[in-house]
Amino acid sequence: MVGTVLWTAGAIGGAPPALRDLLSQSSSIAPRDDTATLCVQVDCVEGWSTDAGIFLRFRTSDLAEYWHYVIGGDSIIYDDVLLDMNGVELTQDDRRYVIDTLFSRRDWRW
Repeated sequence: MVGTVLWTAGAIGGAPPALRDLLSQSSSIAPRDDTATLCVQVDCVEGWSTDAGIFLRFRTSDLAEYWHYVIGGDSIIYDDVLLDMNGVELTQDDRRYVIDTLFSRRDWRW
C-alpha cells in the first residue's frame, strides 16, 4: 500500500518515484536491483530483474516507447517504465499480478 501511495503521489507531484518504491510491495516476484547491468544495454535510469520479467525505467516515456518497439514480443510500457516478460513462463494469475504492479497508479474504472 505504501508503495502505491508513493507511486501515485510522485505521479501527481512531478517525476514518478523510483522503481524501488513501485516494487517494494511486490516481494512475491523477488525484485533485484540490476541497474548496473541492464541500463548499460538500453540506456535506462533504473533496471530491476524479477521472477516475472524485467522492469526498466527511462528518462522519458518516449525512450520507453522506443525500447518497447526494439525489444518487442511480450513487453508492455506505462509512462516511462517498460516491463519485458519475454522468455518468462507465467500463469494467468502471475501475469495479472505483474501487470497490476506495473499499472498500480492507473485507475481502470471508466
